[in-house]
Amino acid sequence: MQVKNKKQLENAMARVRRKYVAQHVYLLKDSKQLLRFTDSIFVEFKTEPADEIVSAFAQKYGLVVQTRMLSVIVFKITNNTGMNPVKFVRALNEDMPNGVKRVEHSFFYNIKVI
Repeated sequence: MQVKNKKQLENAMARVRRKYVAQHVYLLKDSKQLLRFTDSIFVEFKTEPADEIVSAFAQKYGLVVQTRMLSVIVFKITNNTGMNPVKFVRALNEDMPNGVKRVEHSFFYNIKVI
């Protein structure tokens, strides 16, 4: 989908997000590589959290647990989260939930192999 301005972009994204999790793709200026954020995030807790803590965190933010690795939990963003992964990670980092050490994006680059 191609749009001509920011308002068209936000309207188009809002239409898509009614049904799907959607986010922007970024073109890195210098390398011309595409940077794509996935619908997953990494949350590192200060200590290994009990199952009830993980469940409460997931329920509060509309997340689904994908993988547990000691104190790091990989969550999937859902439509119930209410925002795309980039905005969600930024919001959590600006107001770090109690017991959380850090929150990171999951992303990948499209790399040309010659």
